[in-house]
Amino acid sequence: MQTGLIERRLYLDIDKTMVDPRKIRSNFTIALAEHCSVSRKKIQQLTRKYLDGLEDSTKFDPRELAEHISARLRKKRTKERAFPSEDLAAIILDPLRVVGATYDDVGVLGRVRRELFASGIHLGIFSQGVGYWQEHKLQHSEIDLNLFEGKLFEIHPDKLSSDVLDRIPAGSAIVDDKEVVVETLAEQRPDIHAIWINRNSKEISAKNGVHTIFSLDELSPLLRRLWLGTDQPTQPK
Repeated sequence: MQTGLIERRLYLDIDKTMVDPRKIRSNFTIALAEHCSVSRKKIQQLTRKYLDGLEDSTKFDPRELAEHISARLRKKRTKERAFPSEDLAAIILDPLRVVGATYDDVGVLGRVRRELFASGIHLGIFSQGVGYWQEHKLQHSEIDLNLFEGKLFEIHPDKLSSDVLDRIPAGSAIVDDKEVVVETLAEQRPDIHAIWINRNSKEISAKNGVHTIFSLDELSPLLRRLWLGTDQPTQPK
């Protein structure tokens, strides 16, 4: 665990924090159904079967899903694959599938950075999943990556491992949609500000050390309280 100078870093998760994965799934489901001339329900069923076989939803890999679907859509007479997995993967990975999946309130991050610029804020990513897929969503979403620092991109198969958490400086703030993640952060790194963004209900976390927001619009005043002890915005340089 790092000690010494407290850095004001803000890390954000990707899925269900900044990007809606359900929208992306809906987009590629429609495209796959059209390409394969099957119903959307059929693609949804195949996708669900693939997801049910995963240890965790963060293990989702578009190329694995494409292989799964390709192996199950066969020609009636020859039983050969009707659609190569490479073609299906290209459909899923088309950048158009990500367009429109960014939550509207992500646009507030520019203002958050401006208001806290003089206080030394640095923005990073704290995400768990298949690396190329997470990066793909960042690159093709409406997220302004110029706000973030590449050296602060933490994308890992297990972001709660000690190796990852030890790299997060004390005093940092982490925003995540998964309650289990922020609760683990509060327990293992009480020197980090764990922020739960609950987009599904009005429930507030009862966990000591976990702060709850319902929109990224609430982020700036919360960070000012946590870091500066005031609700008043600071002037950018």
